[in-house]
Amino acid sequence: MTLRPTTKAKTQAYEKCAGIVLTLLNEMRELSKKKPDSTLSKAQVRIINRALKDARFIFNNDPKLDYLDLLEDEDLPKNADAVLIMAQYESALKTFRRDHFGSLTALGSHEWQISD
Repeated sequence: MTLRPTTKAKTQAYEKCAGIVLTLLNEMRELSKKKPDSTLSKAQVRIINRALKDARFIFNNDPKLDYLDLLEDEDLPKNADAVLIMAQYESALKTFRRDHFGSLTALGSHEWQISD
């Protein structure tokens, strides 16, 4: 597979937020299994949106951004709705890593393909 170059700023944003987004998604999945129709609190939405905003930076000028919504803080979402939105971030983050991180040679170590 040929890696596509990205910017150092985007790789730093990925490393900063990907683990947090995925951990929050796993927590929301567990909550959703128990109580899918429960509504998130404003504090939960604020915490999740902070991580999602950092992830959105990675997809600036990328068509995927059209599908990456933030959670509504006025009309608080249900757990199942939050999982659906966050799963789109999971998919986008996995695709970003697959497209930009890997080995550039047969025996080389894995690294980001950076253009700047």
